[in-house]
Amino acid sequence: MAMQQFVLKKKPTALILALKDASQAWYPSKLAKASGASYVYVVNSLEGLQAAGWVRFEPRGRLKLVSLTERGMQAAAALDELVRRTGPAPGATAGSASAGAAARIGEAEPASSPPSAHAKADSADRPKEKEAPKV
Repeated sequence: MAMQQFVLKKKPTALILALKDASQAWYPSKLAKASGASYVYVVNSLEGLQAAGWVRFEPRGRLKLVSLTERGMQAAAALDELVRRTGPAPGATAGSASAGAAARIGEAEPASSPPSAHAKADSADRPKEKEAPKV
């Protein structure tokens, strides 16, 4: 396990780093897509961040826009720096600072993991498909 994955959790980090990009209008469903988290997870996380004074909500029609407060922006900048320092080796290319940092959070994940013992047991219980008769 990479140290970055041990220290930084993918979804909360991606959520905060996405909010750091103030050039976009962020709302919970858009943040869910950007961070790879569920809508409910994002809403609950945003409530906690609001209680900590990191984000503020601005009602705009039916939408609730979300933005970082000054305190949240400072925390996001520190988090972005931490992601950069624990990121891939020098020489790796990345896009913008926030987008690149958010993308690097998930880089070290394995492409596929071996099936669990339960998956093996489940497949053993299933009857095998019959082959079509040869004519």
